[in-house]
Amino acid sequence: MSQRALSPAERAQLFNQHTRQHIISLPTRALTPSSTLEYELPKVRLTSRILLELHGTITLGGTGTATATPWQAARYIRNLRVSINNGFNPFQISGRGLFLYNSLLNSGIGETVDEQNTLGVTRAATVPIRAFLEVPLTLNQRDTMGLINTSNPQTVVNLVIDSDSLASLYTTAETFTASDIRVTPHIESFSIPQYPEAIPDLSILKLVHEFSQVIPAAGDVTFELQTGLVYRKIIASYEDAAGNVGMAVTALGPLQLILNQADFPYIVTPQLLRDLNHKSYSQLLPAGVFVWDFTGGTHPNYGGARDYIDTERLTEFWLRTSTTAAGRLTVITETLARLGM
Repeated sequence: MSQRALSPAERAQLFNQHTRQHIISLPTRALTPSSTLEYELPKVRLTSRILLELHGTITLGGTGTATATPWQAARYIRNLRVSINNGFNPFQISGRGLFLYNSLLNSGIGETVDEQNTLGVTRAATVPIRAFLEVPLTLNQRDTMGLINTSNPQTVVNLVIDSDSLASLYTTAETFTASDIRVTPHIESFSIPQYPEAIPDLSILKLVHEFSQVIPAAGDVTFELQTGLVYRKIIASYEDAAGNVGMAVTALGPLQLILNQADFPYIVTPQLLRDLNHKSYSQLLPAGVFVWDFTGGTHPNYGGARDYIDTERLTEFWLRTSTTAAGRLTVITETLARLGM
């Protein structure tokens, strides 16, 4: 008699019973302005997330008062990418996008660690910079889907960080006399169970990618989302052209998700979606930020797959609204992809 195939939930339960957590710090390295830093993840165990500390100081020149940008420290990371040599990039996102994404993970069940952000500082002063950013490769701390088998000798996983200029940290024109900013990654992984039945499905990757689109003028704004993936979450941020001020709900028309130009599963007012987001995440999101969260359940990110949007058989998947002014749209998507597709 053939043995019954175990469900993903049963495998996850066995995995939790036959493994243990490891958190290992990688070397601290300097991240100078407008540079690139690369780490290769250790070839051990099953990697689940990267915990990133950005810390250091900058010294401002001149006199008067400097005004920091929103999410100042996180902005110093212009782009963060986790790449695998199989062609997939599980993460490709800016530092400010990652900070926003992190703020949606806990859903009121755990406080998001805030960055150190000095909004107004005196010039000719040394200012501390600090941000804590999480790069979760799995769906959440409970569900194992998305684990990467970094113990496989043929698998190479790199963390690549591109920094921005120091000027990007301030909305005012600034001069700088010194900077000492460093990065320390910490890798969370789990030992590989001895029993094959306790090894979860490693064929599915979670992908978190950020996209940006200019809004040239008032009018309809359509963003074409990639098809062929399964969508768990869509974050849309409507801002002014500089990316510093979010658009008010009164500056936006109804928010729509459109499948193949004819199916409209969601048509909501900006205020309704903002209120639903506030209720779901136990916090008021920044102005201009709206989230479609299909992860369901009492706590977003920990529910079932009922409302996932599978676009494998779609030819078009659009996000559409209208605006009363020019600006910029930033879209962050969380999707699932199967290896070998």
